[in-house]
Amino acid sequence: MFLVDGTRYKLEGQPLSECRTLVTGVDKGIRFVERSTGDIVPALVIDLKKAAFFDSVPLAEMVYSVLMNSGTKWRNLSTAPLDQNLFHEFVYKLNDIIRDLRLDHINYTKRSFLASGLSDKPTAEIRLKIGKNAVVPMVPYYQEQGVQIRPDWPAVRLVTEMATSYFPIEVLRVSPRQRVPVSKQTPSQMKDTIKGSVLAIDRTVQPTQEGSTSPPAAASTVPRGTWSLKALRTVLTVVPWSAPTKES
Repeated sequence: MFLVDGTRYKLEGQPLSECRTLVTGVDKGIRFVERSTGDIVPALVIDLKKAAFFDSVPLAEMVYSVLMNSGTKWRNLSTAPLDQNLFHEFVYKLNDIIRDLRLDHINYTKRSFLASGLSDKPTAEIRLKIGKNAVVPMVPYYQEQGVQIRPDWPAVRLVTEMATSYFPIEVLRVSPRQRVPVSKQTPSQMKDTIKGSVLAIDRTVQPTQEGSTSPPAAASTVPRGTWSLKALRTVLTVVPWSAPTKES
């Protein structure tokens, strides 16, 4: 369970690279604990956790962010056409990221789909089937609708039992609230996620009572999800559940 808007609780999302954000959430569960009297009672356990989510941005913006983060060879991406080698590298770097990503059509927000990946040829070579018999080139078709698309870029594929459809990257947007699976994170991104999910122990452990404190002598960091201790100024009492009595 994750917060849609963490600003209400001063738990704002932390921006990551390549159009991703680290979002705060919680894990909850029930454990049985033993009281000082020896009784066993159920207790609610809540652990804070964080995870990376895709930003809801135009797909073209994500493409630029990923490629510009991949080396200087992409610095002219916005102006220079892709040669054959760069085209294949474009598909290689982004195909797995886009596959199974839910996308919205920018002009039709209620029409979303799970992408099947990227095409193996540029949009300049793709033909669209319009109606029953008409087949038209993709680039001129969208130009007539006032949409400029890159003829050297691949298109997004949607494979169904009926047919394979193609959509230009420029007309799509990443649907909101999609968690980034581990398989779509590079080692450096996982490192950034872990780094953003730790908290210094001296910021976690608070004074146990007036006049005394309990932070460790040397501050260190541990993953937030593995540090569940929170010292309080007041003592909490666990009240065991008892069955209601029948009125006489």
